[in-house]
Amino acid sequence: MTDIKINTQTNDLDLLNNTDIQLTSTLVEGLSQRLFIKLKMFINNYFLDMDFGIPYYEQVFVKGTTKKLLDAIFKRAIYDTPDVGAIVNYRSEFDRINRVYIPQFTVLSAEGNAAKVKVI
Repeated sequence: MTDIKINTQTNDLDLLNNTDIQLTSTLVEGLSQRLFIKLKMFINNYFLDMDFGIPYYEQVFVKGTTKKLLDAIFKRAIYDTPDVGAIVNYRSEFDRINRVYIPQFTVLSAEGNAAKVKVI
């Protein structure tokens, strides 16, 4: 599947020479981008699919959230993404004081190609 390429640093369109829209070039690049977008999206914010994203307000930004619960929420969202075959490696950091959660993982696409993703 080809998607419009997003710059993961700016979360804006990745333009070539500031004028031409770029497209993802491989299935793995597109899958990585879709996962990056999905894990940053708040559920109920995308008008075309109200179930798309992470339940940040309902389950993540609540008092007493644990790393185990966050891992489960994010892994479920990853597995529910089309073209994800399996999670090969999953590692996360949770800073309870500063309320920062950073998942890093590698997934296998349905075709067997590996895609690495880090969401900050």
